[in-house]
Amino acid sequence: MSEPASSQTAPEAAAPSEPAAKAAPRVSLDNTKLGDFEILPASPLPQYNSGEIKAYKATAKGSQGGYYALVCEPHLVPRHSKTALYEKIINPNLCKLVEYGVAFWGPVRQERYFFIYADPGGTPLWTRGQPKALDMRQEIVLDKIVKPLVGVLQDFRDKDFVHGNIHAGNIFNCGSATDYSKIILGDCLSAPCGVHLDALYEPIDRAMATPLGRGTGTQATDLYSLGVALTVLLRSNDPLAGVSEDEIIKRKIMHGTYATITGKDRFTGSILELLRGLLHDDHTQRWTIDEVIAWMDGRRLSPKQSSRKLIAPRPITFMGRKYMQPEVLAMDLHENPPEVKKMIDDGDIKNWVTRALEENALYAKVEEAIAVARDQGPVGFEDRLVSTLSMVFDPMAPIRFKGMCFNPDATGSILTQKFVQGQDMQKIAEMFLFNIVLVWVKSQQNPNLDIGSLVTKFDSCRMFMRQANIGFGLERCLYLLSPEVPCLSEKLKDYYVGSPEEMMHAFEDMCRKGKSTGLFLDRHTVAYLCVKDSRVIESFLPEINAAEAYKKVLGNLKCMATLQKRSQLPYFPNIANAFADQLGVVYERYHDRTVRETLKKNIARYAQEGDLVKMAGLLDNADVQQKDFSAFKKAMKEYFDLKKEYDNLEYRLGDKKNFGLATGQEAAALISSVISAMVILFITFMYFSETSIF
Repeated sequence: MSEPASSQTAPEAAAPSEPAAKAAPRVSLDNTKLGDFEILPASPLPQYNSGEIKAYKATAKGSQGGYYALVCEPHLVPRHSKTALYEKIINPNLCKLVEYGVAFWGPVRQERYFFIYADPGGTPLWTRGQPKALDMRQEIVLDKIVKPLVGVLQDFRDKDFVHGNIHAGNIFNCGSATDYSKIILGDCLSAPCGVHLDALYEPIDRAMATPLGRGTGTQATDLYSLGVALTVLLRSNDPLAGVSEDEIIKRKIMHGTYATITGKDRFTGSILELLRGLLHDDHTQRWTIDEVIAWMDGRRLSPKQSSRKLIAPRPITFMGRKYMQPEVLAMDLHENPPEVKKMIDDGDIKNWVTRALEENALYAKVEEAIAVARDQGPVGFEDRLVSTLSMVFDPMAPIRFKGMCFNPDATGSILTQKFVQGQDMQKIAEMFLFNIVLVWVKSQQNPNLDIGSLVTKFDSCRMFMRQANIGFGLERCLYLLSPEVPCLSEKLKDYYVGSPEEMMHAFEDMCRKGKSTGLFLDRHTVAYLCVKDSRVIESFLPEINAAEAYKKVLGNLKCMATLQKRSQLPYFPNIANAFADQLGVVYERYHDRTVRETLKKNIARYAQEGDLVKMAGLLDNADVQQKDFSAFKKAMKEYFDLKKEYDNLEYRLGDKKNFGLATGQEAAALISSVISAMVILFITFMYFSETSIF
């Protein structure tokens, strides 16, 4: 496959809104082109939708095959960095990716990221609105579904790839309605892992997090999702119909996943062993792909025992509800932080831990959690207390803070959504400032957790939050924690900017259309460049953050000129002319009118060429600035001297009666002295002349 298509220029003609486009009989003028493919906004294919990601028919020049395109949403960052791995996986049971990249999407008149797949022509095994109990025959599931999907997961293991979107609605039957001769696993690249999975399909720890807060999945979570999907296909009743996601998680904690999702169904034979192995709640005990393959080869595997659950013989009451397990209590503490503080002050929680649970080690951790929450002062103490206690009662759970629930590696995804949708940032800002992530890290017992990387990143974020200047703050945290996110600057809202070079091309197109307003670099663009290519911008941050307008303009120009030079980009005449119109404040810094006119003339010439490097070099020439300043300093001295003489004359003219008298007297005395000297010299000369004769 070719490289991802580059950004395309938006058509000038107005495009109708999406509903109008769907109703229009002709849409050829509004179709989106991506490489050799054309995407038809008037031809939706809802069977291939992936949550909020909508699918549309696509066609290709010279091809009779069918295709469909998925249009990515701005607040859900696509996994485009995984496309190279995905393309290397050649498996007939995996949806074939044929093109991907950025193109202008007419219905919203903005650029979007697209994935184009070969249309398998199938129907999903489950569609929304159906019961989540399909009562399929075991032999069909084992032979027609398990075998091909295990082969796909084996290929994922070999390529170190995680799917993150395995569920019954994303598995397609491309054979007949009865024989299931061809099974295809659908898209997983158009959104972050786990975003479109119900809590049913996620292990307990990931299900607790909000969909965007689940973070990067693993091969173990893919196997768990497969186990749930197989159970949905096999079971004849749905014991969780109408049950909330929180209640599903609590039932999994109390009874285990297998018992929770199978309900009254009783499975026998080899399928029972498979489901128990895949649905084990302890990820260290869950079957690996190698164990699944061994099971398929006929090997009998010893059942793995679940770890002992900590259950109190006497409950603790919170918000009128009784709790027997610390993990379940941890889920609900955020509902009433003041009540949690009261229970701590009254000793209710400590007594429950020591007397009911009889866990001295847990009691010590509770005491430590209270101290950690209190150490940062009274402001926000109750929220920190709830967060730290939740970590103690359920160390495997995600971070819980002020109603948010997320894994640290999903922080970038959450920030992306908040920026795109204009949501309040206060909670997540406090999370950084209070060091909540690092407190969570200390409570972890997972040896596979990359603690060093997390500590480094979130220490940096905390430092960024302490600085208000452009180039820091939440924007810098966003691009550090979410490297795949495009630049989210409001100036670039109609473009999908995935690199500093694409940013330059977007600004050029924007200026060409007359849409440029003010300086190019704002908080988002500066933070984006700081993370993507710090050498381009960091030396100019003092100027960009300066109070003086001329410094801001020069900082912007020099930064973009450096990017043009280092990346060997073409000329940008529209950007250059936009800068030329803003250089008035810079010209004012030069005192010599001739220098200013010369600069304007040369800048105009370079602007027409689009050479930002020469423009910046001319305005940042230290020799020209020094000569201008020296000449100005000399002129100032001359002016000062003349002004002093002028003031002296003005003072003396104030006394008109005596004006010039003293000067005349001085002149007369001087003339008299000169004449006297001449007479004396003449007499002396004559005297010596007469003496010499005699």
